[in-house]
Amino acid sequence: MVEFRTDYYSAMDRSPYGNAQVNPPEPIVPIKDIGMTVPERDPRTGAHIIQTTTSAIRSGAANIQLVMTTPSNSAIGGRAKAYGKDVRQALRELTEVNNVEIEGVEMPTSSISNLSGFDPQSGRISEEKRYDDLNEVREAIRFAGDVGRGGSVDIWRQEFPRTIFDAKWNNGAQQWKGQFYAHPEEEKKAVKHLVDDRTGRVIQEIRLNQELFYPKWNRSPDQKGTYADQKGNKVAPGDYVDYDGNKVDFEHRVPVYDHEKGTFEVEKKTWRDFTAEAKERTQYQIQKFINQNARQPNAEEREELSITPQEAFFHATVESQVATARGYAARYETQVRESFENLERLKKAKKFYDDLEANIPAEEKFRLLQAEARRMGVSAHLIPPDYKYPSEILDREIKDTEKLI
Repeated sequence: MVEFRTDYYSAMDRSPYGNAQVNPPEPIVPIKDIGMTVPERDPRTGAHIIQTTTSAIRSGAANIQLVMTTPSNSAIGGRAKAYGKDVRQALRELTEVNNVEIEGVEMPTSSISNLSGFDPQSGRISEEKRYDDLNEVREAIRFAGDVGRGGSVDIWRQEFPRTIFDAKWNNGAQQWKGQFYAHPEEEKKAVKHLVDDRTGRVIQEIRLNQELFYPKWNRSPDQKGTYADQKGNKVAPGDYVDYDGNKVDFEHRVPVYDHEKGTFEVEKKTWRDFTAEAKERTQYQIQKFINQNARQPNAEEREELSITPQEAFFHATVESQVATARGYAARYETQVRESFENLERLKKAKKFYDDLEANIPAEEKFRLLQAEARRMGVSAHLIPPDYKYPSEILDREIKDTEKLI
């Protein structure tokens, strides 16, 4: 007779802790309450939004966030505005019959990362980009209302890079003044960006510890006191003056010239040194506006006329390039003027020799032959010269001078 009361294992398999029965613990939060993010289109299988939502519901999700995966700049297909009335009704009925909540919609991170119009990929701020992104968000809000009971529209923000330590809200008269920063060395090594408001492109990046050699401007010395210059202008200590001591404005200042060394004096500056320069430029801009318009600028105009330290730094770099270009222009202007004068003399000489060669007897014409100057470098003296008539030599000189001009 067989007994079935014994356990189905031998003595060697007996558990040292006895036959304790272990029950799995109850979950603290049920899986249906955690929720799930559902992609608009599954990149693995290509399933569309109805299929991916159905799959999430079958896996036990009771709260769903729809994630738009098609970029907003895609030519066709995808995104909230691509789904019509039938798809929206199908999603709404699918969630209602399964007692599922659609919490909201997440915008595609590949193309919508802010609402300021800044495109990180091209590094450009565009009003068209901002308008298109706002329309995408508006359509996503309508979509969230059609397929569920509203919900959030999430945007992953990647705004235009800017500094925090010198922001206006971080420098007010409150107890937390200067307590916020992007990183511990932001005040020393942060990067300032300048944007061309005509094209929206970033034209230059300036690091706060970047060095620039800038001219030391010629000013009236303190020991000279206040005096009247040759034009009758009152010159005070520290005013910009030219090399004759005459007062000049901000735009026509000149660098200090060292007569012993024969060089202009320059000094090393960083971004911080241009704080005072920015204030001076701002005052000059405002005074220029008052002189032109016979009135004080309003708040908006004053803001437009204000120069930031990074703008002053940029002005300094551009002015150095402009000064170099002016130097080259002055040099070439002298050469061009001399070339024009030489060209006129060559043309007069050629006319004289053309008339002479036409009227001289043939048997005497050989006396006019002259050796043309060689232009072949160090070996020119080893090659016999070419003998040509003066008109031929002058004709070549005229052509070379015209090319030079």
